[in-house]
Amino acid sequence: MSKYSHSGAFGEVEHFVVNISTLEFNSINRILNAGWHKVNDLYYVNRPDGVDCGLMIFTLSGKGEITVDQKTCIATSGSIAVIPPNCSNSYRCVTDGEWEFYWCHYAGEHAIHCSNDIVKNKIFLFQFDEKMIHRFWGTFIENKAKGVERELEDSAWLERFFQILLKKAVSLSYIGNDSQIVQEMLIFMEQSKDSDFSLDALAKQFHYSKEHLIRVFQKTMGISPYKYWILLRLNRSCYELEKNERSIAEIARLCGYKHVGSYSVEFKKRFHMTPQEYRDVFQFQKK
Repeated sequence: MSKYSHSGAFGEVEHFVVNISTLEFNSINRILNAGWHKVNDLYYVNRPDGVDCGLMIFTLSGKGEITVDQKTCIATSGSIAVIPPNCSNSYRCVTDGEWEFYWCHYAGEHAIHCSNDIVKNKIFLFQFDEKMIHRFWGTFIENKAKGVERELEDSAWLERFFQILLKKAVSLSYIGNDSQIVQEMLIFMEQSKDSDFSLDALAKQFHYSKEHLIRVFQKTMGISPYKYWILLRLNRSCYELEKNERSIAEIARLCGYKHVGSYSVEFKKRFHMTPQEYRDVFQFQKK
């Protein structure tokens, strides 16, 4: 496998050029092409008619907005999106952010059946640990086999992912619409990150008790809705510290904080440095 890279205003892109399929085995999964992207909000892909192969997107860091058949979810670190063939889809980096991910197009009768089974409950985004994604993709990238041997190893590699995703899909089917609720909460909170956090507003928006929303969010995301909302605001402030010359107080207000002191305390608790120290480090790295 070889690589080629290019970059532009949208970010950095690296493609993994895999061997042309020998087509010796019709029964196996096939990886058609794959790559790595680290992009900003200028990056946008829109396929109203889908494509004639499957697509998986593996988020390493940042956030991406993925829409499949008019259903939108927010991809975060450790998530895997499965998009079967001929499904309308689009994906982009969340505004004012950065999104890093691996992707692969796949084909083969068994692979397509697996992806259709995975998303049959209308759930196409699954949350995992990003370390698992790094580990699996490291195996794929380091594979130096050629020809038929490479095809067989890549097929087995893809099959392992499908088995993991099928197990996740089955477990999610037992908890009903909880995953959908969480994805809708993520979108709502992203759109509301500049205002004060309110569990009452979330409960009113989604017609569930506050206790239920906290439980399903914590189970899916690993943190409470309030802590996630804080991270949204702090991550936006990082972007502002890096990209412009506004004062710390102005950035605090822009990101929804009434007092610069409370912003600085939360920032240091999260990043172990003050906002000014963060800006100084970033400016030093650019020199």
